[in-house]
Formats: sequence, C-alpha cells, structure tokens
Amino acid sequence: MTWLEGIGWFDYLCSSHIIYPRLVKLFYANLDSSTSCVANSFVLGNPISITPELIVETLGIPNSGITHFNDVEKVKALGICLEQPNVNPIMNVTSRHLPIATRIILLLVTNTFLPREGSHTLPSERDLKFVACVKNGTPVNLLYLIVNHMLSRPNTSLILCFLVGFLWYFLHL
Repeated sequence: MTWLEGIGWFDYLCSSHIIYPRLVKLFYANLDSSTSCVANSFVLGNPISITPELIVETLGIPNSGITHFNDVEKVKALGICLEQPNVNPIMNVTSRHLPIATRIILLLVTNTFLPREGSHTLPSERDLKFVACVKNGTPVNLLYLIVNHMLSRPNTSLILCFLVGFLWYFLHL
C-alpha cells in the first residue's frame, strides 16, 4: 500500500477535474485573512468557506495526522530524505542530492500539496520534513496543511488540485 492510499488521498488525486483558473483567481482575490484554519472568500457573489471538516464531508478525505513539523528533527529528516544515517545538519540540500523516488515525492509536495512559486530545486526545511514523513509513513494532516497554506498565500494565483472541485461544488449548489 502506498502512502497516499494509506491516508486516503490516492483515489482523489488520480481523479480528473475540470480546472477553472478564473474561478481560482477570483477565490484568491477575495480571500479574507484569517488566523484560524478557515478560508473565507467570495466567488461571483457566492460566499465560500473552506474548512478541513468541509473537505472531509465533501470529498471523504481523512482529517488526521500531524499538523506541523516542529516535532520532526531536521537532521533526522535529512537522513531519511538522503537515505544516509549520518548527515551534516548545515548541509544545503538540492533536489539533485536526493534519490529519484525522494525527488518525485518532493515534486508532489512542492507542486501539488503545498504549491509555491520560485525554485523547486532548493527544498525548504518544511518540504524536507514533509517528504521525510511521507517516506516514514507518518500520517500528515494534509487538509489542515493545505488550508493553512492557502491562507498564508492570499495574493497568489496558484491552482490547488482540490480547490477547483470545491469551487465547482459551491457554485452548483
């Protein structure tokens, strides 16, 4: 069983959805800042609130696992990602240092789960800790991480894989 199957996301990520980039941009353009894990916005006059609980109810994706990576040690994460027991904690890791399977997981993290602009060859500490959790089989609460990631980047037009499905769902209620 793969990690994605284990956390209940494999079927959803393999499904295809029509992407409406304009709706996603409108969602982000009207996104209210929030300190809680709730994304509130308006799209074409319709109020939209996205919470991890709503995602669970709508898509049936589990809402469990770690919600932050503070408890994951950087050196341990580096060792898992590089597949080496002894690593230099001040080493600057690029995607070229990583084994191919780890690189693929990193691309999923930086392009699909927590997309960002800029270089994907220089993973952040959070990215490496996320990848280490995936490789270790540690349950990660993707819903919580994704909603908080959306809220931390309100001025971006990044298209999140699940957001399109929600916008379609809310606009057709």
